[in-house]
Amino acid sequence: MGILGINYEKCTKCKECIKECPSMLFRIGDEEKVIYNDPH
Repeated sequence: MGILGINYEKCTKCKECIKECPSMLFRIGDEEKVIYNDPH
């Protein structure tokens, strides 16, 4: 199953997704919000 996005209600802004994703699909946006970059 692929990544569908970020559930912002559950996101704690720990940034583990950024550290662990080898495809670099996540980045930091405004106000330290994690942004998912959908490659499709």
